[in-house]
Amino acid sequence: IEGKRSRDRRFVEPKTGLLKSLRESGGDHVVLPITISYERIPEQDVLAEEAAGSHRKMLNVAGMVAWAKEAIKGNVDIGKVHVAASDPLVLDCQNDADFKRLVKDIQMRQQEK
Repeated sequence: IEGKRSRDRRFVEPKTGLLKSLRESGGDHVVLPITISYERIPEQDVLAEEAAGSHRKMLNVAGMVAWAKEAIKGNVDIGKVHVAASDPLVLDCQNDADFKRLVKDIQMRQQEK
């Protein structure tokens, strides 16, 4: 489940495409919820510029690759990175079609960590 906040930190509905794909594949799957958070969002400077009235630039792959290169070189400061995992969950594809409940379970477990 990817996404809990948008780039401007508003809460958004998580994406459940991976869970739907697992369900369609049949069988049981084990999902290990992992949270990756960091102290400073990569877009912090851009968001500040946009808040000051600057025109919002469209996101694109070239910009993402350029940012990744700078991050690898150590030129991007995102502060400390925190990684946490909660207990694994079994996804029963035959009987568990309520993704909203599963998503809430995963999010609640992650908040407990």
